[in-house]
Amino acid sequence: MQNLEAFDEAMVGEALVRVEHLISWGQAQRAHLLNRMEQIFRHNFFDPSERDKPGIAFSLAASECAAILNVPQVTGQRLLSEAGQLCGTHTATLSGLEGGRFSYQHAQVVLEQCQNVSAEKLPGSKRTC
Repeated sequence: MQNLEAFDEAMVGEALVRVEHLISWGQAQRAHLLNRMEQIFRHNFFDPSERDKPGIAFSLAASECAAILNVPQVTGQRLLSEAGQLCGTHTATLSGLEGGRFSYQHAQVVLEQCQNVSAEKLPGSKRTC
């Protein structure tokens, strides 16, 4: 974005579209990474007899992610939860985010609106990140 002052309306519009696509893609990658962090905590830090206690692993992973992302603990928990949904039952939503077809805020609305929809009725819900 060199020489920004020379951009006309069309160039600014095109640049905004590209930047928003990049942001959406980055947020999808963040979801992949957050989901992986939770998997690491669940599988690597607990012996097999404790793996049926996912809440502890989730809390520890959320704390780690919050510290890494420099966000409050509750935000880390929300992001980790959303990442788990996007990488689990909402992979079609994750794909849309990754492709820049909509924003992370749109993805959050989808997750919220689909809370009571069974996983079998969601498109592309069998892939994991």
